[in-house]
Amino acid sequence: MFQGIFWDQGIQDLSRYTVTDIYSCCQDLMESFYAAPAATHTAIYEKYKSVRLSCVSVSFLPASLPPLDLAIEGSMDEADSEDAEDEENQEN
Repeated sequence: MFQGIFWDQGIQDLSRYTVTDIYSCCQDLMESFYAAPAATHTAIYEKYKSVRLSCVSVSFLPASLPPLDLAIEGSMDEADSEDAEDEENQEN
């Protein structure tokens, strides 16, 4: 889902939230997503199952988020590779 990048530096700069800030919220959202089919009130789940609304409620999500330390490491790796690319472009 995240292709090794959980929350890159650009998103962090724009939102002013770090991976650590949003991690528990993402966990809660995933729990809600997976609990939706068995919930007492399913109208929203059923509505967003339709093709007209892109089948959002039945989309594939990983069973869990990457551990926080890997999520932070992944976002740092992306930032490092972007910095290296910027430096290379400036040299040329």
